[in-house]
Amino acid sequence: MILSKGKNSFPDNKFNFMEWSASILQTPEEVIQKVHELRLVDRVVKDIIAVGMGYNWTDYGIGEAVYNAIDRMHPLLKEQIPNPDAFLPKGVEIQCFAEIDEPLMVLFEDGDTLCISYNEGSSVRMDLNSIPLSIQPGINQKTFHAGRLFDDMIGKRITAVEVTASTECPKFTGSYGLTIRETPSYITKVDILYDDGSICWPRRRLSFTSDMDYGWVELIDCTGRTIGVPTEKVPWIVEGFIPQEEMME
Repeated sequence: MILSKGKNSFPDNKFNFMEWSASILQTPEEVIQKVHELRLVDRVVKDIIAVGMGYNWTDYGIGEAVYNAIDRMHPLLKEQIPNPDAFLPKGVEIQCFAEIDEPLMVLFEDGDTLCISYNEGSSVRMDLNSIPLSIQPGINQKTFHAGRLFDDMIGKRITAVEVTASTECPKFTGSYGLTIRETPSYITKVDILYDDGSICWPRRRLSFTSDMDYGWVELIDCTGRTIGVPTEKVPWIVEGFIPQEEMME
């Protein structure tokens, strides 16, 4: 664990990695201990807010996601797409994930907010009520509404938090001058499981992984696959960030 010297005093109300008071947890045991300390299980999700940019939720990123989704489709299904040349063709689903490099805030119905970030190898930060809801991005401007992207989780109760570990250290860049010591196990993934009302098992989950010094957050279903987002929903997810007329081309 690396203790932070931050006091949650964010100049100009912009997020700053060094000013955030959340400790940097670098072993699975530290994450589990923190989960118990924060009493996350049984809380009900009210909303989800991304502090900064979703790098895949730009016009280029969306276009690439649509292209890849169509490329993966069976030829017979491709033939059924009514408007294949549209920017957002109907009948296509892209993956429900966001590439981010600033924290995600999970608001609970009891008034608390979980602030969580995992965008460096085996280095997770999480705490309650340590970042103001009005915080502005410290790096790049927002491009999406996280609560709309991950709306399947809204109103649902957290049932567990799982930490996946490995004896091999994941990619570690040392961003912000961080270091990591040798340890018997390293964090590879943190999953927040929630009750989606179905009888399927395992539960759906909001999954956090890291790639270099970026974080990947995605909704995973009971089969282990990333949940799909219909293209019809995309304008709502990026409303106010990408002009709606661009979505309709």
